[in-house]
Amino acid sequence: MPRSGSLQAMLLTVRLRRAALGLLSSRDPVSAIAYEAGFGDLSTFNAAFRDRFGAPPRVFRRRGGLTVPSLQ
Repeated sequence: MPRSGSLQAMLLTVRLRRAALGLLSSRDPVSAIAYEAGFGDLSTFNAAFRDRFGAPPRVFRRRGGLTVPSLQ
């Protein structure tokens, strides 16, 4: 029987990595990047992003991703 928690965690990681790369490679608004990465709610995206990368998306972008532990 598959473990749905593992699949959900993997999908969240993929979506957050996609968003992180979007933040670093474009000037699109954070909200557009969040929606393109599959987040329907900006506050949910901001909280998940902060938990994963240690900084809100705007700070992450301003610092050039320096808060990223690893994109791998």
